[in-house]
Amino acid sequence: MKTRRLALALIVFAFLPHLLEADSKETANYITSRIETFDGMKVKINVAYLVKINLTVPNSDVVIFDAKTVDLQNMTFAGDILLIADEKDADSLIKKYGTNFEHYGGNIKNKSLTGTAGRIKHEGKVDIVFINISADKNPEELPIVRSAETSLGTHPVAPQ
Repeated sequence: MKTRRLALALIVFAFLPHLLEADSKETANYITSRIETFDGMKVKINVAYLVKINLTVPNSDVVIFDAKTVDLQNMTFAGDILLIADEKDADSLIKKYGTNFEHYGGNIKNKSLTGTAGRIKHEGKVDIVFINISADKNPEELPIVRSAETSLGTHPVAPQ
């Protein structure tokens, strides 16, 4: 009897990390830390809210957001990731995901978002990791440039 309990306990402890990280896989932190695996793949993230980033993308009809994500397991902030969307969808995205952090009785308001993970590689610099939901199938080739009045915090930006 003790052997069965011990075996069951070992099995539970062996799988516990995988069970606890189930929801945390749908976060910016998880996607960006494993971009080698997810580059070019469809991914789903839990978005708390969006912040529109003032970037100019010449000859393109895209808009760029900073998507703030939530770890549903721990109900905590779980990083942010750039979101590339069609400009025509900007208002509906803001309406759906909001622009402010909201919580209700310990639960963080969030909605899932699905798109294609990607990155813009910069030799000797940090890669720009993003999720693309735009009609543009090659956003890594977009000439993203920083606008004069833009404040991006810690997000890296393609050189001008």
